[in-house]
Amino acid sequence: VGRLQTMNADVRISAARIVTAKGLPLDKASVHVQLDNGVLRLDPLDLGMAGGRMAGQVRVDSKSRPVAAQVRLDARSLELSKLFPGSKLTKASFGKIHGEIDLTGRGDSVAQMLGGASGNVALLMGRGQISNLLLELGGLDGAEIIKFLMGGDTNVQLRCAAMAFSVEQGLMKSRAFVLDTVDTVFYGDGTLNLATEAMDFTVRPFPKVTSIL
Repeated sequence: VGRLQTMNADVRISAARIVTAKGLPLDKASVHVQLDNGVLRLDPLDLGMAGGRMAGQVRVDSKSRPVAAQVRLDARSLELSKLFPGSKLTKASFGKIHGEIDLTGRGDSVAQMLGGASGNVALLMGRGQISNLLLELGGLDGAEIIKFLMGGDTNVQLRCAAMAFSVEQGLMKSRAFVLDTVDTVFYGDGTLNLATEAMDFTVRPFPKVTSIL
């Protein structure tokens, strides 16, 4: 750590194509790495991810105790199916996701930094399609669930989705949560604890059609 606090470096890295990233949906990357007396900056940071782009800055101050980090990222046009490649419910789904992440935290590991982070997180998705089985499970439509389990899942048109969270000392509190489809509207509120990885969330579905079950 003592060496890191006195080192200086200025490196530019560019990868036009990333073949494997241990399960991460990375396609390409470009970053300017600057190290100035223990302060590490990744600025600009530009990642080709899930068919879209995530760009911004990362700053890590190793001279601070514990280490202080600041992350500001802007995500554009991330594809839902590519963002979660291992999920069966999103495999056939599609849509573009946009988001903003602005967090600061302290700690000697990423987990500790997230556990004490503060800032804001926001996600927005426009028109697309999503698993109908997932929606019917959320809406507790028994007749539709039985139909999809017996005959196979289909997709339903998504009008839009928006989520916004304020983050204080690792606790994410929802400011807005809405998912609107042609079938059901979902409203939600609650908290996500980044320190304990616990979730306390309530989602209220309002189906646009009635069900016999």
